[in-house]
Amino acid sequence: MARHTAADGARSGRATPIVLLLLVAIAAMGFYSIVPDCFRARDGIRVELAARAARRCDAAARDYVSRGWRDSVTNVTPEMVDAYYARLHEPAIAWPAAADLSTLDFSDTNGVSVVVSLRGGPRRVSAADLVHP
Repeated sequence: MARHTAADGARSGRATPIVLLLLVAIAAMGFYSIVPDCFRARDGIRVELAARAARRCDAAARDYVSRGWRDSVTNVTPEMVDAYYARLHEPAIAWPAAADLSTLDFSDTNGVSVVVSLRGGPRRVSAADLVHP
């Protein structure tokens, strides 16, 4: 009868508990190092898209005021902005799905702003939040 040593068991193709523990630890470290970055990137994209849309909306509102069609930027509505870009034969403003258009504020000191739902909670975004203007 042949004797079986511990080294023979390790070469049998079966995973030992320590190997399984190491594999689970490596998977957990990978998960916790990559997933939060994905959520931050997604939130950053939402803020960037909302800031770009706010900048276009603010430009249209300021043009209304400069032409004398409205006496103040606060009197401009989202429908007027859409009509403005339709007259210019440009695409309408594409707000991200996370933007709550009921919170659209034309009287913000940074221009037009809107509240965007992010993973950490809602955030008011304006053109001042653009990373690269």
